Amino acid sequence: MRLYPSLILKSILMSKLDKPSQTTSDKIVKGLFLPKLISIAILFTKHYNPVSLRYFLLNQTVVGITGEDDMNILALVFGYLLGSIPTAYLVARAKTGGDSKALGNGNVGGLNTIRQVGLSAGLAVIAIDMVKGALAIIIAHYALKIDTLFVLGAGVMAVVGHNWMVWLRFRGGRGMAATVGVLAAAIFIYGYGWIFLIFIGIILLVGLIARNIVLGNAVALFILPVIIYFATKSALATWMALITLVVIVIKFAPAAISDMRRRGLKALGPDEVKAKKMVKNDSQNTY
Repeated sequence: MRLYPSLILKSILMSKLDKPSQTTSDKIVKGLFLPKLISIAILFTKHYNPVSLRYFLLNQTVVGITGEDDMNILALVFGYLLGSIPTAYLVARAKTGGDSKALGNGNVGGLNTIRQVGLSAGLAVIAIDMVKGALAIIIAHYALKIDTLFVLGAGVMAVVGHNWMVWLRFRGGRGMAATVGVLAAAIFIYGYGWIFLIFIGIILLVGLIARNIVLGNAVALFILPVIIYFATKSALATWMALITLVVIVIKFAPAAISDMRRRGLKALGPDEVKAKKMVKNDSQNTY
C-alpha cells in the first residue's frame, strides 16, 4: 500500500490545532503548532515524493496552514528539507555505481567529493548545493511571498539542513556552497551585487595566495557580516550573516581544531584539492 503525505496529513492534523485569533508565537508556546512541524518533517522524511510535495505546497489548507505566520514557519521547514538533500551522496553513488562508501569518512560536500570521487562529480555537487541554497530564498520570496526576516531565515535553514541532513542521520557538509547560493539569491532580490563580488573575490584571493581554498572560505565568511553591515546598514541582514557564520563554525570547528593540533600552523598553509582520477577496471567493468 502506497502512502501519500497529503492524505496522511489530512487525517492526522485536522481539527483543533488552529485558532484564527492566535499568533504563531501563541501556537508555539501552547504546543499547538509544534505537532504540525514534527508531523511534516517525519512524513516527508519517510514518504517524500515530488507529486505529494507539489500538492502539499499548493494546498496548505490540508494541514491547516492558512495564515501568514504559518507560511513563515513553512518556509523555514521547507528550507531545511531542501538543504538536506544529500547531493554529494547521490552524485557519488551514481558516479561509482552505487558505492555508498565512496565519500569515506569525510563530510558530504563538494570538496570531499572532488577528493574521493573526481573533479566532475565534485563540481556538479558544488553547483547543485548552490542551487539548493538559492531555491530556499527564491521560493520563500516569490512563491510564499513572506517577510524578509523569514526569507533570509529560510536561507539560513537551508545551510543548517546541508550541514545536518535528516536523510543521512544528520551527517552533512560544511555549508559553504549552500551559503554562496543563499547570498547570490538574496543579492539578486534585494540588490547590493557588489557584496557578492567582494565575497567571491576574498575567497579566490586568499585561496590563491595561501593555496588553501578552505582558508579562503573561512576568511570570507568572517568578513561577510562586516561587509553587509557597512553596505546595507541593516541589522537584520547583519544578524542573518552572523547566524550563518555560527552555523558553519559549529560544523567546521571540530575538524579545524583537530587539524591544528595535528599539524600546527601548517594547517593554514597550502592545502591543494587533488581530484581523484577514476580508473576503469576492465575485469569488473566498473569505475
